[in-house]
Amino acid sequence: MAKIVVECSNPNDMDEVEALVDQVAGKCNVTYFKQHQGMVEAGTSKSKSESARIIAEDTEESHGAVRKRIERGEKESGQPVQQNSITPDNQESTEEDPPEKFDSGRGGQREGAGRKPKPIHLVTEAMQFAIMAKTHLESIRANDPEREKALIYIKDWINTQLRRD
Repeated sequence: MAKIVVECSNPNDMDEVEALVDQVAGKCNVTYFKQHQGMVEAGTSKSKSESARIIAEDTEESHGAVRKRIERGEKESGQPVQQNSITPDNQESTEEDPPEKFDSGRGGQREGAGRKPKPIHLVTEAMQFAIMAKTHLESIRANDPEREKALIYIKDWINTQLRRD
């Protein structure tokens, strides 16, 4: 439940108090949402955007600000608005005939809408191991009698690994 504090120059002047209350209540999110509901039920509007455009013209607020107030009011009231769904034959749609939605897998209603998934970067330690192996091989002394045998062994192992892939 929202709490509204109205400050006026003379709290005993009920006309001023009522005018200020009407002004504040008129810009309430739930009030905007109820106006939107009334427009949809009356057939004046078919969407939140259309209702926001109409209300914005009357209140001289921006279309986006009014649309956000309608959406917040919908959340605050807990009542989703019924949209007028008309099929091409001018007949009301039934639950068996829902409007077609695209499943792009990215959360959007239209094909291609929504955020693009981030590319997956695989975490690999291959280069770290290769650098460690090279460092260890470099520690074989140049005058070690088995140096050539060890390096040929590693070379054969690398060739086998490369052919396997």
